[in-house]
Amino acid sequence: MNRVQLYRILYRHRSLSARRALDYEQNRSYKYMFYVLYTFMFAYLLFAAVMMSLAVNNMKGVNTMGMMTLFLPFILLLDLFIRFFYQQTPAQIVKPYMLLPIPRKVCIESFIGISLFNLGNAFWLVLFVPYCIMSVIFSYGLLATLMLLVFLSLAILLNSQLYLIFQTLSSQSLLWLLGLLPTYSLLALPAIWGGTLSTNNFYVFYTGIGISLSKANVWPLIILLLVLLGVVWLNREIQFRNVWNALTKVNGTTKISGKDRMAFLKHYGEVGEYAYLECKLISRNKFPRNAILTSMLVIALLSVVMSFTAAYDSQSMMAFWCTYNFVLLGLTFFTRLLCMEGNYIDGLMVHPNSIYSLMRAKYYLHCILLIVPFVLMIPIVIVGKISLYMLIGYMLFTAGFQFFILFQSAVYNKHSQKLDGKFFSNRNVDRNYLQMFIGIMTFFFPLILTTVLNVLVSKTVCYTILAIAGIIGILTHKLWIRNVYGRMMSRRYENMEGFRATR
Repeated sequence: MNRVQLYRILYRHRSLSARRALDYEQNRSYKYMFYVLYTFMFAYLLFAAVMMSLAVNNMKGVNTMGMMTLFLPFILLLDLFIRFFYQQTPAQIVKPYMLLPIPRKVCIESFIGISLFNLGNAFWLVLFVPYCIMSVIFSYGLLATLMLLVFLSLAILLNSQLYLIFQTLSSQSLLWLLGLLPTYSLLALPAIWGGTLSTNNFYVFYTGIGISLSKANVWPLIILLLVLLGVVWLNREIQFRNVWNALTKVNGTTKISGKDRMAFLKHYGEVGEYAYLECKLISRNKFPRNAILTSMLVIALLSVVMSFTAAYDSQSMMAFWCTYNFVLLGLTFFTRLLCMEGNYIDGLMVHPNSIYSLMRAKYYLHCILLIVPFVLMIPIVIVGKISLYMLIGYMLFTAGFQFFILFQSAVYNKHSQKLDGKFFSNRNVDRNYLQMFIGIMTFFFPLILTTVLNVLVSKTVCYTILAIAGIIGILTHKLWIRNVYGRMMSRRYENMEGFRATR
């Protein structure tokens, strides 16, 4: 069997993986919800393409191809952000194939090829193609239009490979994520060309690429293609080394300290015991520990950006990122609620109400953790961009209402999460469309609610309504957690079967 045949077999196997997943029947109904969301996203990009075309066409003496290449750095940054939510690295996919008599590099090359020719990389063509039809093809001809589309597509492919490299390296150390800053800062390098910061230099450089393409110069395509080939080769080597290191990894000895700072939790009954176990779960295992550290780092970075830059000064953006900061920790853990416990769910099912006490302990612990984003966003209050009352309102709303929504995932979760797995690994759990739908709801429902309330009432009344809704949820938390527990227990045999099958 030659390489081409192996590539075809592996590609077919990956294309069938979603249908073979245990949650295929459950996810099929929720896929339709996402098809609606995808339709709205496509419509939004199409609308953006039309508006860009109309704006550029009304500008005199402007090269329309140059204007598209001018927007390209910002599109690449947005594309990178989106990829963190759905794309897996070849190193994550290839591990189940290591026991098969197939060369490792063939598997990695196959999955890198799949990542290059993924339909997700064609997502931005919804923006590029209508723009070219309206603003490029009639002015510069078909050849120039095709050259521009190829250049933009190569840039997106290069972005996908850079993402795969940094996500793979971040599985070894989260510090590698900081490497994204200097790497993508190179996009702004033309602005300081000549030793002085100038937006005119930035404009001239990126529009110059489009102007060269409009004159049928192929050097931008050749340079970008050579860079892409080099990055693909680098990605191949990094993926191979990552897989090899994972296979030959030797776990070091665990140091045990005689001090137990969380022992006081045991004095608070059964719920305190489970809170103690939850703290141990986070501190001793790789996945929850990295998840909580990464979430706190993101919250801290966003708080700094919101405090000391004008990037998100609008009221709607402040509301969105304030919601994001508060809900991020809960979203990271509660969309996977009971998935980590799925590794030993049989033991928890032995005693009645064990799961109920465990969920209460998780709720109390994460309500306390809301103090972290609250404190980190205090500088935003000090500089006067948001009020302290707004911060309190959003925190209470998160604890009472947002957590109520996120807890619903416990009823339907039935995939065990590896405790020593990588934080950015999308193993099984992230294919659950219900979890994704609940996560999207927790982000956008507060934004829609506050937008409507700000139109109808004053800001103070709006934050008061949020706080009251949150307080009601907090005071009634035992009732709705009991409701979630009862619904989960009615599905316990189905869920336990799924947990056992995915350990």
